[in-house]
Amino acid sequence: MEEIFQYFVTALTSDSSNETVADNSTTTCKSPLSEDYFHFFLIPSVFIAVVVSFLEKRPRENKLDEKLPCLNQRFRILEPLRFVNSNSHRWIHGVSFGATSLVIILMFLNAFQTIELPTWAKAFTYLINSLEVGMLFYPYFICLTTESKIIPSILGCLFSMSWFSVNIADLLYCPGDESTMVILLSAPSLACSVIIILYFLFTLGIELLKCGNLKKKVTAKKEYHFMNSEKAKHVKRIFEAKKHQNLKKSWFREKVYDWDPFFKFPTRIIMTLTLSFICLFIFIAVIQNKAVGILEFIKQLVELNTSPKLERAYNIFEKGWYITSAVAIASTIMSSLYNLVSYKNQMKMLYKGQRNFLPIAPLPLPRNLLASSMRYSGNQIAYVLWGYVVLHLTLYAAVLAFCFFIVIPIMNGEILKIVEKLGFILVGLIIVFAVIYAQLLAAHFFFLQDKVNPEDSYKPLALNNRRLFNNFNYFILFYSVVVGITACIKRLVIGMVVGCVFLSRIDRSILPSGFQSFDSGYSTWVGMLFVDFCHENPVVVTFCDILSEMQQEKQLRNAPEMMVPELYQDHNICCIPGLLSDHRRKWRTKWLVVYTLVNNPKLIIERKQSAFKTAKVELEDLSVYVNVRNRKEKEAAKKI
Repeated sequence: MEEIFQYFVTALTSDSSNETVADNSTTTCKSPLSEDYFHFFLIPSVFIAVVVSFLEKRPRENKLDEKLPCLNQRFRILEPLRFVNSNSHRWIHGVSFGATSLVIILMFLNAFQTIELPTWAKAFTYLINSLEVGMLFYPYFICLTTESKIIPSILGCLFSMSWFSVNIADLLYCPGDESTMVILLSAPSLACSVIIILYFLFTLGIELLKCGNLKKKVTAKKEYHFMNSEKAKHVKRIFEAKKHQNLKKSWFREKVYDWDPFFKFPTRIIMTLTLSFICLFIFIAVIQNKAVGILEFIKQLVELNTSPKLERAYNIFEKGWYITSAVAIASTIMSSLYNLVSYKNQMKMLYKGQRNFLPIAPLPLPRNLLASSMRYSGNQIAYVLWGYVVLHLTLYAAVLAFCFFIVIPIMNGEILKIVEKLGFILVGLIIVFAVIYAQLLAAHFFFLQDKVNPEDSYKPLALNNRRLFNNFNYFILFYSVVVGITACIKRLVIGMVVGCVFLSRIDRSILPSGFQSFDSGYSTWVGMLFVDFCHENPVVVTFCDILSEMQQEKQLRNAPEMMVPELYQDHNICCIPGLLSDHRRKWRTKWLVVYTLVNNPKLIIERKQSAFKTAKVELEDLSVYVNVRNRKEKEAAKKI
């Protein structure tokens, strides 16, 4: 295991150190580029961050504008991406994180060294490395999320092309077998860089077309309307639930995956999935490459001694490795994909107010939930990588044990010895299962009362033949103590199997009920789930959008003609929807007040005293009307 990870570090750090042995010679090939060239990319990263921040304007003035009015509300705090309540540019953000995968693996193995610290301070290197990597790839994200497009697209494209070119030149400088492996490991990261370059070029072309008025349709300033979003469509479907009850689903939606057109996975989920798969590919490529070398070395040793037993053992080692590799890879990928299904199902259950699937009770404090959600992406990637390693090694050990202790003795004609060794265990298991089945039969036919109704499916849980039950339970007690070791081993084996298979699935806790709070992986899942639920609930978000739109309409009605938004500058002020004259607005407000008070008489008492003084006559007339209406309602109720 140590040798595998040593090669892991060597193969990955050869990208930065550029020390590759070519043609099995003793000479060392070293690139003329500095081995710490990626540190120098911090200079353009900081420059791009400052320029893009200058292009963004703050919505409100602050003390900085009072001291430096020449800034004109410039230098806004940038957002690399929105982890919450954002579904735009999901896949391009996932690709951007894919471009950082190789550096993340280097950090994971502590091969990305920024500064040399004493042994006792090595833990600080991870924090320093994380800050440097975050700043190194900061231009990727801020150029994607900024509102201004032309200059950020140019800067992002130039930065991406520079990073891609330097990495390609550094990789291809020293040809050789090991450099080929390094290129294979770097391929996903470089492919993501190419996609980012093409995206920046595409965005730049679209913006230049808009600026040059080369489109047939001149697009005006478009405003986002919440009713076109997936969340608003989800709310509409809730009101139209009866129409969708009898719709038949296809076989794929019933058996494999129930696709929902009004549910979108957030950016954080897509980013985590993309980065997990790319890092998993790097892990598998390195481990498989090193395993091939070890198997070739074992094969050479076997060929020196032509023994059929050694050849048989080598075949078991080789075939067992590849079979368990395929099973572990498929299981890890399926677990990662099933996390998406689990996220969608659990979020929909939270939308409906169902929390019975959460074994953690009571829920942690909001600050703990928010802090746990921040660790979700990193923990999920680490659990996927370590889950694959643990599952693969466990399966490989189980296959080797089964082959060497069961298969090979049978092939050598030693089946009787195996039966003698395992006879005690097999007979014991048969007796245990026979006793358990006998208990079930006795409980069904002798110790339970008959059905209350003949149509019932099961007998009621009511004892019958109590004397016989007590005698049977007394004698079986001593046997249960002796064979309890079987149940103990069964529980231990099942716990180990479940822990190894579902280690990468943090949507389920592998700890028993009552101890889920000690499962840090599951705690991050619960925290992420509730943070997304509180900020992405379709009903809540749509309601807030409606309130926001109503507030904007209210401001538009009260605004003078000079303050009308640019969207309506070309329209007649009297033709603006919702814009009423002062006279009509006054009577409309009075009508709404009267209508509200008639339907809610208790609100009359809650009104301000000044309103009673200024509208005493109106209130008296209103109270008389309310009394008359209440009297009529009581008379109608008596007649019914």
